[in-house]
Amino acid sequence: VEGMDHNELVRILCGVILLGQIQFSDSLQCEPAGALDAAAKALGVNSGALLGALLQGAETADEAFELRDAALEAIYHRLVHLVISLATEKMQGEAKAISQSISILEFPSIDPAAPPGFQNLLLQSLSEARFGRILHAARPAGASQLRDSSDDQARAAEDLCEELMKACESHDADVSRVKAWAQAKSQAEGLMHVTGDSVTISGASGAVQHVLNQRFVAAASGKTL
Repeated sequence: VEGMDHNELVRILCGVILLGQIQFSDSLQCEPAGALDAAAKALGVNSGALLGALLQGAETADEAFELRDAALEAIYHRLVHLVISLATEKMQGEAKAISQSISILEFPSIDPAAPPGFQNLLLQSLSEARFGRILHAARPAGASQLRDSSDDQARAAEDLCEELMKACESHDADVSRVKAWAQAKSQAEGLMHVTGDSVTISGASGAVQHVLNQRFVAAASGKTL
């Protein structure tokens, strides 16, 4: 981006990463040794001032972690805003009219710590649908050099999610038959993998694990237990 020192940009990004590595003990001591000094140096601030900002008002380690995460978010958001602002100024300053733009897209995320369930199947289906359609719309038909397998992968994963729901409906909450269907499907589709009672569908927006138990199949078939 013209108007910005790229070395400074990299330095700030390194500072964000280093700041995220700082941990706090129960006595609110920074760990590991040297982490605070490294982050402060990368961010161009005094380590004592950085520590004071991170611990301001914190009485427990959990509160210190919340303040650290808030600082990370604030620095990152300001950095993104600066980059977009400088890029916008550059585009507006061109002699000729241009059609360039910068878009920030947010997709539904699936908490990896959340227990696998039917809700995650619906969320993955929605995420893959949005991902594939946005990629398809963003890439001109003739721009083959901009294309990769992401949009096709997203559509295939969306189809798999829908097929899994239909399999649950047609097998009337019969878990063993749904597992057999998934096992047969995984041999033909590279995006579906079955391990024990779990089936993982891998799409353009990530891989999501689903547990094929009676509760999951019943929910997908519209029944309640």
